[in-house]
Amino acid sequence: MPLCQTAIFRIRSFRRLASILVIPEGDLRDLAASTSNYMEYFNAKRRWIEEPKRKLKAVQKRFSLLLGQIKTPEYLHSAVRKRSYVSNARQHTVDLMTVKADVKAFYLSARSAEVFHFLTDVLEWEKDVAGLTVKLLTWKGHLPTGSSASPILSFWVYKHLFDAIDEMARSEDCIFTLYVDDITISGKMANRALLGRTRKLIGGARLRAHKMRVYPRKMPRLVTGVAQTVGGLKLPYQRRKLLDEAVAKMADACTLSEQSERIKPLLGRLCEAAEIDPVSWLAKRDKAIQKQKDIGLACLAESKFADSPMISGRKSARAPINPASLAFAPWEDG
Repeated sequence: MPLCQTAIFRIRSFRRLASILVIPEGDLRDLAASTSNYMEYFNAKRRWIEEPKRKLKAVQKRFSLLLGQIKTPEYLHSAVRKRSYVSNARQHTVDLMTVKADVKAFYLSARSAEVFHFLTDVLEWEKDVAGLTVKLLTWKGHLPTGSSASPILSFWVYKHLFDAIDEMARSEDCIFTLYVDDITISGKMANRALLGRTRKLIGGARLRAHKMRVYPRKMPRLVTGVAQTVGGLKLPYQRRKLLDEAVAKMADACTLSEQSERIKPLLGRLCEAAEIDPVSWLAKRDKAIQKQKDIGLACLAESKFADSPMISGRKSARAPINPASLAFAPWEDG
């Protein structure tokens, strides 16, 4: 919906802020004053995570939902319902030249001052209310890397930059898409000169561009983690490798409980693959969904068999399910 019609527009008092964030005003002020709102650590991929604790996490999630009510440009594919890294990749094709760039350390470079200006200049908040809210949405002077509000807030804070890139791309009859900080432009004029202009615009916003690359026509490339080839979108090597590993783990499962546990990550991988390349993976995904149902019914039947009462000194004649009968081989035909 238009900005002026959203609940987040033109907040003039702390009372109103507490109301839209669904939290008592006193608790809101306490959170803003606290210096122990975050857990900081490196995740498994060695990325620095600044994760808000429970109370602040709920406030930030509520803020992101309110911010998500505002209509966004067509070029944005992150933090928007029914859009994803896959929909972002589908906007481009190997039949055209493509340039790519990322904003280096985007969240860490998104300064508190820029958030304040967004709240006061764009949302038209009172300065004291905006000042307190900045303390709720930023950490150590930047957007926190583990906040649910950071993806959509980072876009709105730097919307002027992304609009400028979009306008530049359109002037050259090119297509621009954005997924968080991943910038992709494709078209006949998507060349090194256009990439240089993009880099200059990013620098003008006091940010740094990196991972810049130009792809000629017909050259396979990765766009937001999706492999683009002359045959269409494909599952990239790393994701295919993880899927094959999930299949191998499923094949090694010896008990129903193991199968029940291992089918879930496998199904997740297959759902991802089917979204990227439905021709190759949709039938396999559907087979895995049916297999999950079969395993669930088998687990239920086994549980009932184990709990059945003794009849004339003997258990029910019904035999337990053999896990081998549920072996999963998603690459079989039929």
